[in-house]
Amino acid sequence: MHENKIIDIALEETEEKTNIEDMIINLENIVKKMGESGISLDESLNLYTNGVKLAQNCLDKINDAKQIIEQHKIVD
Repeated sequence: MHENKIIDIALEETEEKTNIEDMIINLENIVKKMGESGISLDESLNLYTNGVKLAQNCLDKINDAKQIIEQHKIVD
């Protein structure tokens, strides 16, 4: 299977998961792949797009966690 397809599948799976650690690992894998020489412009753009989506998903999870913490502070 082509490596970009593996990353695409990983992105789809992480969008369904709530585990931020897995999302960060997948984001790190994208960054490593983008750092390799010999990848095409199309492949680079695809990796970049998937990385941006993963980064946004991570930020969303962090913001959700912040809201939960703030809500608990108000209740306490």
